[in-house]
Amino acid sequence: MVLSQNEDRFSSIGGKLACVFYLVLFPIFFAYHLLAALGVMPLFAGAWWGASTLVCLLVLGFLAARKSFVSGPWIVHGPVVILAALVAVCAIYYRFWGHEWQQNSEMFTGSVKLLIAWGGLYSLGFLLEYDERLKTAASVSLWAMACAAFFLIDPFDVSFIPTEWKDVQPGIAGYQWFSQAVLFTGILVLSYERRPQGQIVSLAVMDATLFLTASRADLLAALVVTFGWFVIQVFRRRYLLTIPAAVALFLTALFVYIYPAAYLAVERAVPKVIAYFSPADAPPLIVERVDSDERKGGKKTETIERYAEIGDLASSPSMHERSKYFWSGWESIKRSPLTGDYGGQIRDYGEYGTYMHNVLGVWRDYGIISFAIFAMLTAAVPLVAMWRVLWDGSDDPMWVFTLYAGGVILISALAVKSVYWPLPALGWGLLAASIVRERRSVASAISTE
Repeated sequence: MVLSQNEDRFSSIGGKLACVFYLVLFPIFFAYHLLAALGVMPLFAGAWWGASTLVCLLVLGFLAARKSFVSGPWIVHGPVVILAALVAVCAIYYRFWGHEWQQNSEMFTGSVKLLIAWGGLYSLGFLLEYDERLKTAASVSLWAMACAAFFLIDPFDVSFIPTEWKDVQPGIAGYQWFSQAVLFTGILVLSYERRPQGQIVSLAVMDATLFLTASRADLLAALVVTFGWFVIQVFRRRYLLTIPAAVALFLTALFVYIYPAAYLAVERAVPKVIAYFSPADAPPLIVERVDSDERKGGKKTETIERYAEIGDLASSPSMHERSKYFWSGWESIKRSPLTGDYGGQIRDYGEYGTYMHNVLGVWRDYGIISFAIFAMLTAAVPLVAMWRVLWDGSDDPMWVFTLYAGGVILISALAVKSVYWPLPALGWGLLAASIVRERRSVASAISTE
């Protein structure tokens, strides 16, 4: 009985801390970099993500290990442990005994950071539980991020990209990171929200905000989540619910389309209205706006044009660059299919960061066994969750969240993200926790018979 009480107490602590760290890694990360971009405060914690995942690993890693030791089974963590060991062996071996380009310090540091982030995010996913307070905090955060994106929009470019603001301090997160924070906050709110009208509003707010943050990959992932939500409603025979949802999403898209023009119209009209009602001898009101190109140092991002490139990827400069890295990496894989080509990007292009932007990057850097385990784990998350939610009809918010998060992670890993993107570990942890929870429920049902 004492063991059961201790287990419950530590499990409760781990669940609450996991909720806190989820907020830290996504909405609070958004607020931290936004306030720094506005000049309200310096980047006192660096990029935030690295320090947060390290603390997450140290705190939640201990609690996750204890939970597994007490309640088991350890085998559920086996594939992740083997994958992490393979990556660690590769990083250490090539750092000391590899070719000169394989001993590059950035390659070693990147692998170490990846392992730390994997550990922290896996522990977070494994301990995360449904919590009404987390849902409330995430809902408020989603609305706050949406308001920030809309009120701080660049109406000339229809975008919310803080790194392109004038005189912004170096080190501010890129638009992909802001989009990631919105996306993972949004899908958590969507999963935890039980009211259909609340789910529709969450989808609309998330999709509209992601349009402004200008990350095409994250917006497309959100649209896939939106489609998945419709599929779930059809499977549950909630046909009438899909009609107001479709109308709400259409109105949201229309609002996003006309909002920038309305923003500029109001901005230009205000001085004229003030001048009309001002005394005749009053000095004129001068509203000075820095030209968009000047404000960005000559760099201008046209969000509409970026989205238009989706229909013609061959003309996209970023896709051209990624295609070059992909084919270079694929040639390296063909030359060494078993062990991969760790550090090949340094040899081919002379700098770190010129990696393949899809799941094959795991194969190139860490070999075919690592790739097979990584692919199996990442694909298993949405597939198993899909079976439970669609075919078994589970309404458990954690299974729904695992489905949405796993789907987003799988799409991103297949198409646009590099091996050093650590979010797949969050999905692995969610799946492991769901399996343990299911086994415990079955064991409890058997014992009561």
